[in-house]
Amino acid sequence: MSKDETIDELFGYGDAAVDWWLTGGIPSANCLAAYQPKGAASLAASYSNLANPGTYDAAPGTAPTWAAGTGWVFNGSTQYLTTGLTPLEDWSIFVQFTNATNDGYILGACPGLASNERNFTIAPARGGGGTKVRYWKGTDATTDEVAPAATAGNLAICYRTAYRDGSIDKASLLAWTGTQTPAAMMLGCLGFGVSPLIYCAAYIRAVAIYDTDVSAYAAGLAGAMAGL
Repeated sequence: MSKDETIDELFGYGDAAVDWWLTGGIPSANCLAAYQPKGAASLAASYSNLANPGTYDAAPGTAPTWAAGTGWVFNGSTQYLTTGLTPLEDWSIFVQFTNATNDGYILGACPGLASNERNFTIAPARGGGGTKVRYWKGTDATTDEVAPAATAGNLAICYRTAYRDGSIDKASLLAWTGTQTPAAMMLGCLGFGVSPLIYCAAYIRAVAIYDTDVSAYAAGLAGAMAGL
């Protein structure tokens, strides 16, 4: 072993692989869930929470179809997954996807129609008659919309900042108000209280959920997810 190789081994440098959901040095304790259906061994295996296997694994409400090369394929009308994760305002969510073809929510949570001040949702083509990405955090679903719509790529919310492919898309999303309990997050639709609503037709390749604002890592993480 060369001197350089010895130093690399001693100090943790070199070829050791870093899990994509920890790209850039994201603390492992902050990653609540990482799902990677693209490249999974099977549909059942794709539900595994890679960051914490057995905890917050995805579960089928109505199972999407799946292929290793595409990930989860949601039909936009009946298929969705649950996560068991109820977000707080300062959390972060990232989704890598392709083939988004309708105006549904690709993931998210909404307390319910009567009290919708604590939302955490992303729709690739919900706003402006399907021409804008909707990042919905506070009371007004139409305020945090950014053109153009997205048929593929990486969309994220980190606390109150929205990201598209690792770059800031909107710098100040609406703040949460009210005191109602947020809903649990669903994938492939909006978690509307305990019910799925407004399904998305899209292929999800990977999802990561964090219990803190990981804005400092957004560009690197989006790049890592795009490479899956």
